[in-house]
Amino acid sequence: MKTWQLRFSCIAISAGLLTLSAVSADARTYTLRAEDHGRHLAMSVGDSLEVVLAANPTTGYQWTVFAGSTGSLRAVGAHYDEDRHAPGMDGVGGTQHSWFVAARVGQDTLVFLYEQPWMASKQDAAERRRAANATFAVTVSSAAHTSDASAALDDSLRASARRALPAAITNAQLERRLRSALWNAERTAVCVSVARPKATLVYVFLKQPNGSYTAVDASRVEGGNFGKLGLQPGSVERFETVPLRWSQRPDGTLELQVRTRSWRQGKRQSVAEPLVIRPDGTIIWR
Repeated sequence: MKTWQLRFSCIAISAGLLTLSAVSADARTYTLRAEDHGRHLAMSVGDSLEVVLAANPTTGYQWTVFAGSTGSLRAVGAHYDEDRHAPGMDGVGGTQHSWFVAARVGQDTLVFLYEQPWMASKQDAAERRRAANATFAVTVSSAAHTSDASAALDDSLRASARRALPAAITNAQLERRLRSALWNAERTAVCVSVARPKATLVYVFLKQPNGSYTAVDASRVEGGNFGKLGLQPGSVERFETVPLRWSQRPDGTLELQVRTRSWRQGKRQSVAEPLVIRPDGTIIWR
């Protein structure tokens, strides 16, 4: 197996930050893959992130990561592993591994673009970002893992998610989705989105006073977003639906912004729909 050193820049940033306070002694390593495109990942200072993406340098294409400015995530290395193959075989692909460390509290967006370097010079940065093949939002906090992990991945949540989501989703895939899910500030609600070939599954899990979780199917939001765009999922080359942010409303309900993006003929369209969710799990559709 050959290892190739690949060029990549760094990170695209989405928001401000606070300064580093302390590095957790219980640092963890997370892995994101192509199927996690559009995911939101919560990390703590000191954690590591590995992004694993298929690649084939023999085609002239390589992965580029756009650079940012906050330094919440710091790129620490990358290498390419060629797939096993028969001697003398040409055009063999492989896998690129890129590593990052959560260095400071803040919010970053990793934007990966699979491109030919000589073609990239003909497009401006904004056009290249719109054509991104893999995007991951990362929030870095200073919270210790002892409380964060137990709140996000307790057995009650796992059991509720396992009952709600299709059996075709493996336990390992389910675990990755839960680890990258979007929580509200009070950690009483969490949204998980799972990309499927024809439609995205969007589920909200509401924590109950007894510690159990109520599963709420919010997948209809994607159809509403496509309606706003005047499109059908089958008419686009690629699409993604992900939760963006939670907010608490004065009447005690929760509001969740869910964004759908679609790509067709090199153009990207985006729309976000707010969902209002009552404490009993009823969704107030707009």
